[in-house]
Amino acid sequence: GSAVTSRVKVTVLPVIPELPADAQPENTAFNHRVLLVDHTGTQCGYCPKMMAALKTVSETLDYHSKYYEAMSHTYNSSDPANSSAAQGVSSHYGITGYPTLSYNFRYNRSSSYDATDIMAQIDALWKADGAQAGIAAATNLAATKVIVNVSVKAAVEGEYAIAAWLLEDGIEATQSGATEDWMNIHNNAIRQCVLSEDNGNDISGVKLGTIAQGETAKSVLELPVTSNKWNRDNFKVMLIVSTPNDKGKFDVANVAICPINDVVTYDYKR
Repeated sequence: GSAVTSRVKVTVLPVIPELPADAQPENTAFNHRVLLVDHTGTQCGYCPKMMAALKTVSETLDYHSKYYEAMSHTYNSSDPANSSAAQGVSSHYGITGYPTLSYNFRYNRSSSYDATDIMAQIDALWKADGAQAGIAAATNLAATKVIVNVSVKAAVEGEYAIAAWLLEDGIEATQSGATEDWMNIHNNAIRQCVLSEDNGNDISGVKLGTIAQGETAKSVLELPVTSNKWNRDNFKVMLIVSTPNDKGKFDVANVAICPINDVVTYDYKR
């Protein structure tokens, strides 16, 4: 006789990527990077001045080892690099003029197109003796999201939070006021970010609690891929660890970049 089998629904859970091994478990001397966020847009005629200044900074001596940058395209909603996550980031900074360059989570420098000035601001925030914490991570691009497994290791005991921003490179869009062809290719555009679970406007991300010196705290974060217009081949994840400053507000302690379907290890000082 014939047999009838019932349908079985199979739910495929996303694979949590494995964190890289810590090659120096006793080490807490981490290289330090500052967070720069350029609030910009393709119809902003003055924004190429900031783009040119940032390019000069990136090509000057070893400055690009001192910071990572993200581009928050919020000047015009028709911008192909615009996203709701970028709007949330620019809202956090209270941006009212373009271009504005933000440093870490707390400081804006409106319309400073001077590369020398930008380098001076980086120098003021950069700690030559190292960061308060280090970041290791692994990412996995699933069907509708990026899974991020992240570990924060404290060099200084304290409260910490971790944020993950999904960035996209290589977005082609004509830039108003562009003076060179490269200005029409937009990199490091914010596509998605993990916000704090207890305050939707808090871009510091997920609170990890107190981490003792030399100890680690881990978290698994998800970044939804909500548009089929985003180029998944050009994704990367920016990871931002923060800790309370002298005013009790979480501010950036260190930044790392992890490629998609790859890992980033703790960046120890040599």
